[in-house]
Amino acid sequence: MALGDMEKRKVQLTGTSTLTISLPRAWVLRNGVAPRDEVFVTEEPDGSLSLSLRQAAERLRSADINTEKFSDPSHLARAFLAKYLAGYNTVRITSSGKIPQATRAAIVAQVDRLIGFEITEETPGSITAQDFFSHEGLSIEKTLRRAHLIARGMQVDAIESFVKRDPELAEAVIARDDEADRLRFLIIRQLSLALHHSALLQAFGITAYDSVVFLRVARCLEDMADQATQIAAHSRSFKGKVPPDIARGIESLSAAVLDAHTAAFGALFTKNMDAANAVIGRKAELEAKREALERALQRKQVQFQTGLIIEAIMRIYGHSMHIAEAVIDRE
Repeated sequence: MALGDMEKRKVQLTGTSTLTISLPRAWVLRNGVAPRDEVFVTEEPDGSLSLSLRQAAERLRSADINTEKFSDPSHLARAFLAKYLAGYNTVRITSSGKIPQATRAAIVAQVDRLIGFEITEETPGSITAQDFFSHEGLSIEKTLRRAHLIARGMQVDAIESFVKRDPELAEAVIARDDEADRLRFLIIRQLSLALHHSALLQAFGITAYDSVVFLRVARCLEDMADQATQIAAHSRSFKGKVPPDIARGIESLSAAVLDAHTAAFGALFTKNMDAANAVIGRKAELEAKREALERALQRKQVQFQTGLIIEAIMRIYGHSMHIAEAVIDRE
């Protein structure tokens, strides 16, 4: 039996009531299974059964990365991130000599950006990081909702920083972008773990296809946070006062986009296709608002950052449409 092949087995009656099937010999030899070893049977959502060994699950939990394979510390940090996203619980960085300070600094900075990971051991030639984040009671929905609230709050504060000329608030929005990134990484990690372990997928109450949809949504939420960060950066560099009618127009456009963002995300878990279609149906209305604002900018010759802020707001709406499309696709 080759890897990936399907083999038919007959169910046998053992004793008076126990039904059994035999294990494929090739699989037994390939995995070193011996009499009295434990195997784990999990029922999948479609009613099929999956068979796994504890050893296989444990191998996924630990990974080693050799620094000598990477000439650039940022490449090593990215490889470390890949292990985190894949669901490894322990990642060990090793070197035949002393780990360079630049490499060590890149790893420490990467660990600081990841929810749940902490460095537990350091020697001149190694760094070990472990996951201390409890997966009990985890919920993909809760993590996504947290990411949504952060992106939403960043948009509200970024617009306020522009209208009220508040550079400190703009700086606070920019600082929050790291939190949005951390949450997206956590969502990818949670979904990776769930796809590796079907019992966890069932505990989350989602299907494999749901995980694809949620990855799309997580990316949209991170991009929304990025656009809010751009708005805050433009607000910080804008000099002078914002004409009152321009400020009101931007606030109105942002509020409408915020409503669309909230409605699209709200429809995600209720699978409300009418609400999702309504978000997509607002495109003409919002485009008209944008065009009116751009004409006003040309008449008043307002600084160019204002046009970039309007563009960022509309990009947030574009991501809201993507979420609404994901709702429809999920149905």
